[in-house]
Amino acid sequence: MADQNAHYLLGVATTAKISGHPIHPMLIPFPIALLVPVFLSDLMFWSTRNAFWAEASVWLLSFALLMSVAAVEEVKSHLGRSQQV
Repeated sequence: MADQNAHYLLGVATTAKISGHPIHPMLIPFPIALLVPVFLSDLMFWSTRNAFWAEASVWLLSFALLMSVAAVEEVKSHLGRSQQV
């Protein structure tokens, strides 16, 4: 809870919000959480040699990378605004 309100304590407001809540704290858990199923699907592929698990791993990793790019862009815009103040 304290981490989500850190931007208010620093006096730097984010412009990317959904219903008044900043998007960045919502984006950060997805890339981290998706890496666990990527690892598990890789293990399943190595043990079964079923192509489904390889494809699932590619899709999960692609989504994790996409979400991490979105999170990095939010951090960059946040840092850019804090330097302008």
